[in-house]
Amino acid sequence: MDPSIADGNTNHERNRDLSTILMSLLVWGNELLQDGRIAISYRMRTVRQEYTQLLSNSGGTRLGWDMETGSITRC
Repeated sequence: MDPSIADGNTNHERNRDLSTILMSLLVWGNELLQDGRIAISYRMRTVRQEYTQLLSNSGGTRLGWDMETGSITRC
C-alpha cells in the first residue's frame, strides 16, 4: 500500500503544503531583504549627516573611518 494513501495525504495535498511553505519562506525572505535595505539606507543617511557635520566643523582636518565604532572621526 502506498504510504501517502495510508496516512490520508495525497501527493497533491503534500505538494500544496510544500507550496504554501515555500511561498511563506519567500515572503519572509523578501521582508528580511526589505528590512536590511531600510537599515542600510538609514545607516548611510546617518553616515552622510555625520560626515557633513564633521567636514563643516573640521577646519581642514582630515576625516577617517573608525572601524571599531563604525563612524567617521577626525584623524
